[in-house]
Amino acid sequence: EIIKELKTRQKNFLYCQVDDSPDLLAALKRKYKWQTVPIVILKDTNSDEEQFIGGCQDTKAYLKTTE
Repeated sequence: EIIKELKTRQKNFLYCQVDDSPDLLAALKRKYKWQTVPIVILKDTNSDEEQFIGGCQDTKAYLKTTE
């Protein structure tokens, strides 16, 4: 659902499927203190800074604020 939203808004994004990578998923959950997927992070590719957005509903709300 969120992928469709990002495509519709013509946003650049990287999608990482973690179904077969339980260790990676566990590490991401620990790092961002988030227990559900998706885990959406905004990353500035120039500065390498990250901003944790949240899950699906959080991302939709964030996108509305950036219209």
